[in-house]
Amino acid sequence: MATNRTLLIDSRGNVAKLLCEPFPETSWVLPTEFPYNLITDCPRLFSFQHNTTNASCVSLNLQHNITSPDKEFFCEDSFADLKHVTWVAWTSNQYFVTNLLLIPSFWQRMHPMMVEGRFFTYVSSLLLLPENKTWSLIVRQLWSYLSAAELRVGIQVRLHGRKDLAQFEPGVDTKIMDCLLRYGLLPSLSEYENSTEMHRVQSRKMSDGKKPVDILLLLTSLQGKYSQVMRDRFMEMPTESFQTVQVHSVSQLGRQDKGFQQAQLAFVEMWLLSFCDFLATSEYSTFGYIAQGLADLHPYILTLKSSHNPSSCMVGQSSEPCTHYPKVPTCLRKDSALSPAHKDWIRVYLRMCQDQPSGWQLVQPDAGGDAVPMEFL
Repeated sequence: MATNRTLLIDSRGNVAKLLCEPFPETSWVLPTEFPYNLITDCPRLFSFQHNTTNASCVSLNLQHNITSPDKEFFCEDSFADLKHVTWVAWTSNQYFVTNLLLIPSFWQRMHPMMVEGRFFTYVSSLLLLPENKTWSLIVRQLWSYLSAAELRVGIQVRLHGRKDLAQFEPGVDTKIMDCLLRYGLLPSLSEYENSTEMHRVQSRKMSDGKKPVDILLLLTSLQGKYSQVMRDRFMEMPTESFQTVQVHSVSQLGRQDKGFQQAQLAFVEMWLLSFCDFLATSEYSTFGYIAQGLADLHPYILTLKSSHNPSSCMVGQSSEPCTHYPKVPTCLRKDSALSPAHKDWIRVYLRMCQDQPSGWQLVQPDAGGDAVPMEFL
């Protein structure tokens, strides 16, 4: 919409197999015989801008290791130059909408649809729809396991910076419990067995007609031991409030790979987490960002490996994903041509990420947090 282009998706990866195509009787998936080698040979942005010949395609690297030439893509002049290019091919492992909103023409067209700083939730509800088989997996899990609970709490465990991403980390379950107890998402465990507990639970459930499970914990992780440890806690001891707690996990693959099965299960878990009433997500995790964005929930950010925050978790300032490695292009200096209204919008809606001190995040007005330090503001 903002660039007057058609979005096409690489058919060789998992994304095209997971998503339901949003436009009837047409496809956004490139055919298998598409000449991808021609795209990879396209000139880079810097070469295109300094060459007098008209290029029919341009290649962009918008990943975390974006270089200075490619970050100029987020300038109005570059954006305008590319309007005359037929093919713009880009790769990214980052959420870079926050960067795009620094471009005046993009911001002018897109910010009216961002109700109170919500962008990802709106777009994902249109474009991140699971294809039929994946949706069937989601629905079966939802009605078979999650629907029996009065309250659903989603927990997403992801620890970065390790050779084995599925390795069990002692103490993680304690941090999770501390966070959920502190914010009243779980009842405290009783230190003593109570002989009347089950009688009271049964009487309450039969008399008030409530669902059989008071609280369901949906725990997603490559490591299945986390859910087992949490399950054992509530099996061995009663809760002080006599509430019943069930722990459920969809998968426990125990390893990280790039295969379709793992991608599909991850997508299923993201959607199931989005059906929860509360979320506790791991810091710096794009998996958690997608779930909270789909749900439009401010998560409790678990500081499982944090060195800058000793507490077990913090309340998220936004449901939007964090842009981990934003790049300020050279065109945004003190003499930036951004309008006063554009600058005011940035001051209100852009903040530093809580779980990545150098990252940027869209927030709602009056969200607090640290303002993004930009010299042109």
